[in-house]
Amino acid sequence: MLFDASPEAILQRDCCGEMPLYLLYRPQTDFRVLEHVLNEYPSLSLFQEKTFSGAQSLLWSLCLQWVNIARKKSIARKKSDANSSVGRSVLPQSIIDNDNNLQDRWTKLLLTARAAHCIAQTAPQTNIITGTKITMIESRNVQLPFKIPELHIALELQCLPPVIVCQFIELYPGQVSMPIRNTAIQVNSLLSINTDSESMCLENDSANSTFENSTGRILPLHYFLSKYPIATATTASKRTMRAPTERGCVLKSLIRSFPKAASIRCTTSSAHCGNSQMRNDLPLHIAIASDIPWEAGLKELVYANPSALGSRYESPHAMLVPFLHQVIQSTKDNEGRSKPTKLNTAYCLLREDPSVLSTLVASS
Repeated sequence: MLFDASPEAILQRDCCGEMPLYLLYRPQTDFRVLEHVLNEYPSLSLFQEKTFSGAQSLLWSLCLQWVNIARKKSIARKKSDANSSVGRSVLPQSIIDNDNNLQDRWTKLLLTARAAHCIAQTAPQTNIITGTKITMIESRNVQLPFKIPELHIALELQCLPPVIVCQFIELYPGQVSMPIRNTAIQVNSLLSINTDSESMCLENDSANSTFENSTGRILPLHYFLSKYPIATATTASKRTMRAPTERGCVLKSLIRSFPKAASIRCTTSSAHCGNSQMRNDLPLHIAIASDIPWEAGLKELVYANPSALGSRYESPHAMLVPFLHQVIQSTKDNEGRSKPTKLNTAYCLLREDPSVLSTLVASS
């Protein structure tokens, strides 16, 4: 009632320097109060304050806090748990379920991410990365026509650190097999690091349906692979949160949760390859076109669907197998830093299926 009577007071500090918006994230505050506030004014999830270390949105601050807590928890865990399939900075479901403080933190982080995603879809003039401000009045009572699954929100909010996306995959593994709806992808120019937008042919599926075929729909794995080149061009967080190993963990987690996706073709745009034609390629094809190294998830894609090594591309790389496409990319690379990595990837692809050489000789 106090908030509804005077919403602007939530951003005003008291004599002790406390701001009501930040007080809502304390453990003793019921998350339902925060949920009401963010439902009324979702733009508060992007609130930024200038500090000595620079401006930082509320959503990004929550992500950093979670990562720090998860790393401390992982150090305290037993060695057997640390060597499990869950990453060092990703907490398993069992630990979160047994800790009320962690449950409260994750619930409030999720509410903030959902509010930011809502703003991203309904306010095209706002950029989540740069934190373009919009007033509370403009963002009041923003509603979406349907509820988007939690994991899809994390994938579409490309400002989230990869380790946070891995945490979403760990907590919502069933959503890896759910197709992403097209209305949630029509805001790529807003959600991505760059302003490039890729057209994707999708159908309007229900949010709780599972993937049946690849005609006109896109799975989280395909969506992540199509956005991989954009995810690499990040900003201030490059050194810690956006390292290639972090992005590789997202890809590996998606494959581990739903290996069948590696065998499903997806109709996507080949804009990242220099043209706007629509292609019906396998995830391995998309990964090679996106310059994903062998150690950053390409290996897991191959092991999940070995037959893809002998599959040929659709246009514009028709008649090419993944190994030959990787070789062509390696020879075109004029930068000495990335060329060894590309050559190593080509060697690993050939090592897994040497028969592609005999096929090439026979066809020539």
